[in-house]
Amino acid sequence: MTSARIVSVFDTTGMQGPVFISRGANMSLYLDALLKEGTFLPRAITRDPDSEASQKLKARGVQVVQANSLDKASLVSALRGSEAVYAVTVPDFPSAEGKDEVVQGRNMIDAARKVGVKFFIWSSLPSIKKVTGGKYQNCRQYVHKEIVAEYLKMSGVHHAVLLLGAFLENFWKTDTGYDVALPQYPATSLQAFVWVKRDVPAATLALLRNYTDASKGIIGKEYPVSWYSDIIFAVLGVEVTFTNAPATGVPQIDEMWAFLAEYNGFYIPPVPNPDLAALGAEFSTVDEFLEVELSCVNVRKTHWELKSNLNRGNYLMAGRPAWQISAKHDHEPAGESAGTYKSSTPVRPGAEGSLLFTIFNKLSRVGDSQVELRGPNYKEPCDTFNFGPNGGDTNVSGRSNVADWIRTVGTALSYHDMATHNAAAGTGGMDASIRFPEELARDENVGTGFNNTLNILFPLVTRYVSIADALTLGTMIAIESCGGPQISFRGGRIDATAPNAPGVPEPQQDLSAHIGAFARQGFSQTEMIGLIACGHTFGGVQHVPFPQIVPELNDPTNTDSVTHFDSTFTTFDNNVASEYISGHTTNPLVVGHNDTTNSDKRIFGSDGNVTMKAFANSPTLFASTCSTLFTKMFNSVPKGVKLTDVITPLPVKPDNVQLVLNNDTLQLTGEVRLWNAKQDSTRTVRVFYADRASTAYTHNATLRSAGVTNGGRGVTAAWYTFAPFVAINAAKGVSRMRFVVDGKVQDQGGVGFALNDAVVLSGTSCLTNSDASNLSGRLDVAVRTGTNPTRVFLEHDVLTKFNPPKIVERDIPRPATPRNAMHAPYAIWSLNFTNNMDGFTTSTLGVEVGGVKRTVLGTIELFGFPPC
Repeated sequence: MTSARIVSVFDTTGMQGPVFISRGANMSLYLDALLKEGTFLPRAITRDPDSEASQKLKARGVQVVQANSLDKASLVSALRGSEAVYAVTVPDFPSAEGKDEVVQGRNMIDAARKVGVKFFIWSSLPSIKKVTGGKYQNCRQYVHKEIVAEYLKMSGVHHAVLLLGAFLENFWKTDTGYDVALPQYPATSLQAFVWVKRDVPAATLALLRNYTDASKGIIGKEYPVSWYSDIIFAVLGVEVTFTNAPATGVPQIDEMWAFLAEYNGFYIPPVPNPDLAALGAEFSTVDEFLEVELSCVNVRKTHWELKSNLNRGNYLMAGRPAWQISAKHDHEPAGESAGTYKSSTPVRPGAEGSLLFTIFNKLSRVGDSQVELRGPNYKEPCDTFNFGPNGGDTNVSGRSNVADWIRTVGTALSYHDMATHNAAAGTGGMDASIRFPEELARDENVGTGFNNTLNILFPLVTRYVSIADALTLGTMIAIESCGGPQISFRGGRIDATAPNAPGVPEPQQDLSAHIGAFARQGFSQTEMIGLIACGHTFGGVQHVPFPQIVPELNDPTNTDSVTHFDSTFTTFDNNVASEYISGHTTNPLVVGHNDTTNSDKRIFGSDGNVTMKAFANSPTLFASTCSTLFTKMFNSVPKGVKLTDVITPLPVKPDNVQLVLNNDTLQLTGEVRLWNAKQDSTRTVRVFYADRASTAYTHNATLRSAGVTNGGRGVTAAWYTFAPFVAINAAKGVSRMRFVVDGKVQDQGGVGFALNDAVVLSGTSCLTNSDASNLSGRLDVAVRTGTNPTRVFLEHDVLTKFNPPKIVERDIPRPATPRNAMHAPYAIWSLNFTNNMDGFTTSTLGVEVGGVKRTVLGTIELFGFPPC
């Protein structure tokens, strides 16, 4: 039986959340659809899993998991095992008790990226600053959602942003009828409405069913859930009155009304959205909403007929920017309506392609990155490599991005980084020289695959991980994820500082030129045949860069006009050989109309087809040969570069561990990963730690299961969390820790895992302004008595494609009069910051003691600080 695909939903007690999970005692159509289909299993993310509402959800078969959107660690634990997320945040109004919508949204995205969520649906609002040219500045609910949407766009998480019209559910039943507050639009304006309970599920289910198979038209385009252009009040058949609505006294709300009235609120895309309709999303009509939800209102047939002839927006007359509109029952007297109810507004999304990986800090982490960074239930891994323009959907573009990745690092006769290698001279090779415009501009390097690959993998680059290592790792994981063999990874490649000499083989060259080029790279003739066959198990040849090889196909399902090397162009297998030997190949470099460019035919047959016949007869031989040749290719580096040993995963490894001082307690947070471990409800995992003055592990705590993730090659990882934290006596401090899993000690052979309590973050750090455009506040760092650092400073990596990483530092001033922490042997060093600290919103913490600098604290995110 196939396991359910979990969809985690936020705001399960708010406006949008309830229609995903439940509405009162009734199941929503969305939940019914999820449970009935059996493919999707809803998971409610809530702060109170013991509430009455949560218990009702559990009784209906919904998973209920505790998390707080302001606590990233709890979100990471809650989202473990989720394939998709529907994220909604609450606007940061003064009554919101200090909640920061930007922090919530970023935390959700970071947590989703951390656990490898495959698809992230975000409910957002338009860019009020862009629409109005900066005229309106107080609508934080717009500004914050826009900031989160941009963060999502840059995060690399595969996603779509939903545009919601005004909620039809915002009809507010009163003693005399139904009220709804809407802005006053010009008579010629357009208005959009959405029946949230039905239309949001219709859209999201269409996305969830199809996002891996129909990315084009979803990623990077507009996604209104449903737009109804007719004014709903004309179809009620009841008396409709218009009443001026007084100002609310809340600047964000009053300015929103003015904005919506003046600018119509949003840009109008096609309604209903054709891309969602093409995926099978069927949206409700206003008539259906009125009939089902407002059944007590007498809907007359004359108005049903009138509805289809209405001009868009003609029923909102001139007046003040905000109106209160009351639809009165025929059988009840008209009267003054009782208050207003705000409506939601549509948005423009900025969704783009997906990134499989999250950024890692240290090279030692990349060896087990697949299982750490891969999401759960990963049954079609190669689909996640559909990157590039318009989402790069292979089912529409005809293109395989995994082939772009492999070609970039040097397989086959296309465009690659490694192919400049001169084994005898010790120059070129895997050094990321392909990133330089001079190399990309050469005729031997035509096509868009290089920039696609570089842009996708560049977020992996840090001060510890070179671009060349990122290219290698990305291609290695692409191969393995698409069914290829295991490839051992070594790190330590050094990025070139200038372009390498030309010399990439090209299809029109003769056999002797190809043999010579591969010999220069260090490959024999037999290895040349194998490497080309291994690379050409993926992808094909595009028309635009190679019109002399591939004609324009004029195929709407293959918009890039790609002729593939074999029939399974996104999957690693030996079909490239078996189809060649059987005479059924479509490989354009074998059976192309221009024999001059049939380079694969010449190369494959150069040994009388001995190698290709062996590959065709043995998938195992093909896979093992490809593993060997890919490894040799990846390890072809310039002279003087010494690669690391093969990086293998630790059986037990802590992750995202951090110490924070709060009063007299050090709070230890983070997780621990158990390599290749299955879910086991009977397993016990305990952390033991030693005081700073002792070598004995005298303290311990039991960790809580945080789920299991799946990686390539059938490898899994079990996660256990310190959440919310392990409390440590600050006076005694801590020096190291180890883990005991089902009674077995895991401590790296007695070394343990070091913990640094000399300089830690203080829980007194706070924000005076949480607006992401001008983040302001105070960073407090706790320095332990006796540490005596020369400096304490923040570190920020400045990374570009063409220059070595640069670490910019910003000192945290030594206090003139030390401000001691309460009941703990620490002095507080403080740094007041404004204007996002000039790029230091995400940084690491360093200290200098005795002239030696070292990083003592991992990522600090200023957005996560509480209000001052």
